[in-house]
Amino acid sequence: MTGRGHTGPPRALLALARAVAAGRRVRVAYRDGPGEVSEREVEVLALGFRWGGWVAACHALPRGALRLLAVERVLAARVGRRRAGVHRTPGFDAREFALADLLDPEAGPAVEVTLLLPPRLAPLAAALLSGAAAEVVRGGARVHLRVTSRPALLAMASSLGLRIDSRST
Repeated sequence: MTGRGHTGPPRALLALARAVAAGRRVRVAYRDGPGEVSEREVEVLALGFRWGGWVAACHALPRGALRLLAVERVLAARVGRRRAGVHRTPGFDAREFALADLLDPEAGPAVEVTLLLPPRLAPLAAALLSGAAAEVVRGGARVHLRVTSRPALLAMASSLGLRIDSRST
């Protein structure tokens, strides 16, 4: 659930995922912790479900610094026409960032999980779940993950309006 009476991913998350999938820059209106609103152009390096919500790891322009944006604080996001650059941020791994909360090494053995993405999310599978194995199927996409944190998985799936099929490995 992402708001009163609304299920499925928030618009800002979908716009950020489209920017990742298309390799484009995105202009965001963002509300910081104290409530100040600013606009900035960013290149999204990865999206991850971290700390109970979606987070975008971004290369902030023009400073070029790595910034983490809580997607719930993104008031608006517009995918631009300019291509995103290729950035090498020392120590940053997009797959690790995307899946860190789902793969807690202290949570026990991993379970294989299949997420069934509806057609509108299928083209964004790689952007939303970096490094996950995805296959196009009739009516959407099937994404295969190995996870250890069931609560994080359920919260992430719920934020996308998804159902889960799982089995022990």
